[in-house]
Amino acid sequence: MNPPFLFVRRFLAVVVMAAGFPVADGSAQTVRPVIVEYRGPAKGKLELVNNGFQPTNVVIETRSFTITEDGDGVYGPLAKDIHLKLSAMTLRIPPKQSRYVFYEATADRLPAWFVIYSVFAGPVQQSGLNIQLDLPHTVYLLQKEPLERQDVTVESLDYQPDKHRVVIVIANQSAKLGRALQWQVASRGTKTEGSGFPLLPRSRRQLEVAWNAGEAPDTFSVHFEHFSVKEAFSAPAR
Repeated sequence: MNPPFLFVRRFLAVVVMAAGFPVADGSAQTVRPVIVEYRGPAKGKLELVNNGFQPTNVVIETRSFTITEDGDGVYGPLAKDIHLKLSAMTLRIPPKQSRYVFYEATADRLPAWFVIYSVFAGPVQQSGLNIQLDLPHTVYLLQKEPLERQDVTVESLDYQPDKHRVVIVIANQSAKLGRALQWQVASRGTKTEGSGFPLLPRSRRQLEVAWNAGEAPDTFSVHFEHFSVKEAFSAPAR
């Protein structure tokens, strides 16, 4: 059985990391920015903000990750072909103040990606639980050539009226990395939008949306930085 503080820490990490890429904002701590992109090597910084009324200790951790077809992040040790230098690994932040962590990152091959976690130590609860909050700063080191329209295919558009949902599978056929900015399922009278997501090289992403409209959806569209993809649903059988 996991020790109580490990369980609580992992539970909080899941909460703030919904859909693989979290909103880095706790009730008293913040990390910003949440996501950054670089063309090639990175020279950046993240700001750690203590909004609380007590000082807090922060430990910096680094992780590599992959993303499942359903959009869940799977995290592990930093890949050996990613070389990362950090200005600090531990900090103590006074109340209502912030601190910066600077970093430089290179990779033996591009694209590459990783996450820098800021592990905020919270006060020990009366129950004895030691709550820790992991807030991420996700870094993408992009290849020279951006993801292009011909690299992306919509493999399936599945409208399931009995389950009131739509399931889409989109694939990246290339060795490039790109990020969708927004996607949408629409009919003549209804429109449902979804937030962006990373599309890793040679990967698929399954998107699911509740669809309670009385009519079937007409189109699916997804928008990237330099292009958009739009596909029509097949006409329902009569």
